[in-house]
Amino acid sequence: MDPKSCTNAYESFPTSQTWQGEASMKAKRHSPVAEGFSAGVQIIRKLRTAEQLLNQAQAVADVCRALAVSPATYYRWQQLYGGI
Repeated sequence: MDPKSCTNAYESFPTSQTWQGEASMKAKRHSPVAEGFSAGVQIIRKLRTAEQLLNQAQAVADVCRALAVSPATYYRWQQLYGGI
């Protein structure tokens, strides 16, 4: 077997092109701007429900579990929409 005829598999792989799905693999936050107007309305509804549950002396972790969101998402939404 001639060593010159053997090529490394990585040498023939194109490196200048990026993978088509690379941009879609990035993590996406729940953003009302990106998701549209109805998403903002749903977030406000969830924040109102959270406020009612917190007034009933429930813990933030329990409220987040009931709303099916993480505490980080809840606090970010509260920061964005807290005064509404």
